[in-house]
Amino acid sequence: MKIPNLAIHLTDKSGTFEPNKESHLKPVVSSTSLGIPEGQGPHLESLLNRIAVDLSLKGETIVDLELNIIDSQPAQLVGMNKEFVSGPRIDNLGSSLIALEALVGA
Repeated sequence: MKIPNLAIHLTDKSGTFEPNKESHLKPVVSSTSLGIPEGQGPHLESLLNRIAVDLSLKGETIVDLELNIIDSQPAQLVGMNKEFVSGPRIDNLGSSLIALEALVGA
């Protein structure tokens, strides 16, 4: 999946971009339906079928689902001298470890 975004220089002239989570952050899953709903259910049938195949189930056996999308890019060293660590959720992971060590130490 990909969440496309507008280049910052193409946003409004106010200089601030405040995305609407409902309309600006919709992931693109497939181009096959071309925006037309595939079936009568609330979920994209091709996505349900893909999940069903991965779980060795039949698509129609999935009643409902909750899908969380995360960045799967690996962490990497960046900067001219590779002096920075850049990675998704690294701030949350790092602070969680430090908080856990502080609780255990207390």
